Amino acid sequence: MSGKENLLEVADLVVSFPLGTTAFSGGARRFVTAVDGVSLAIPKGDTLGLVGESGCGKSSTARAIAQLITPSSGSVRLKGQELTTMGKVELVVARKDMQLVFQDPHSSLNPRMNCGGIIAEPLRIYSRKGIIPLSRKEIDERVGQLMDRVGLARAFRGRYPHEFSGGQRQRIGIARALALNPELILCDEPVSALDVSIQAQILNLFRDLQDELGLSYLFIAHDLAVIEYISTRVAVMYLGRIVETSPSADLYLHPLHPYTQALLSAVPIPDPAIERARQHVRVEGDVPTHARSNQGCPFHDRCPKRMDRCRTDHPQLEETRPEHSVACFLYANKNSSG
Repeated sequence: MSGKENLLEVADLVVSFPLGTTAFSGGARRFVTAVDGVSLAIPKGDTLGLVGESGCGKSSTARAIAQLITPSSGSVRLKGQELTTMGKVELVVARKDMQLVFQDPHSSLNPRMNCGGIIAEPLRIYSRKGIIPLSRKEIDERVGQLMDRVGLARAFRGRYPHEFSGGQRQRIGIARALALNPELILCDEPVSALDVSIQAQILNLFRDLQDELGLSYLFIAHDLAVIEYISTRVAVMYLGRIVETSPSADLYLHPLHPYTQALLSAVPIPDPAIERARQHVRVEGDVPTHARSNQGCPFHDRCPKRMDRCRTDHPQLEETRPEHSVACFLYANKNSSG
């Protein structure tokens, strides 16, 4: 590993949602497991990219880490402190070091508040609680500094969200997330709703802020090019489980799990000759639901390389290359170095 101290450590995180009861369940309450035993760590100053198809549990993972939804079980430790057992007051203090940037900047900003008010809101809340005592003048100056940092003119502080472009609205969301000087930012698909040219600007802003402030990111996306550009390490998620983790460069050069191979195979290469010549990994069927049986490998019914044991046994995440782990029976008890 990198040798850096971990800022965030998540172990065996499970998130289940109730489905209600049916006549066939005998009155027993049924649950769907959206996050199934996820473990991950983010060292200080690093970016972990979490990638997977829509509906695989990425956003539920981020919200459970932030304690916006209550995990069914598992551990979430931020700076060595266990968040899942904290009371409300302790959690408010701890959340100062962990903020979120959401996918849709239009729906995540209050349309009745102007730009300055949105950025100032966390400062005012924490000031009222006595956690970060600031005067009104100090808050106003802090808002101006944050607008400068994310590339928004201070003259815009009186404008409302509908008066900004999508990229500008996301800059407001980023400024709001930075207001309390967090060490970790959970980025839930923060560029997927933006045009490609604007995506590049926002990604560069995230990287510049990381260099300047020493931030750590959990960066969620389904776009593999975005994840490759922004991430130090990558975790691949399928149907609530992590199926592969690796340093970013190694994952893209040596994908091991058949699902990862299929994801990378689906990304077109902008060279017609290479694109025609390369082999594509094709998967069968549609993405199953989280409500299906928890037995076997989650990918077994779509995997082109499945074996009999994949239907019944659950592969564990094991290191098969240096710092590169995969949950797949193709690599069980093997130590591949090349």
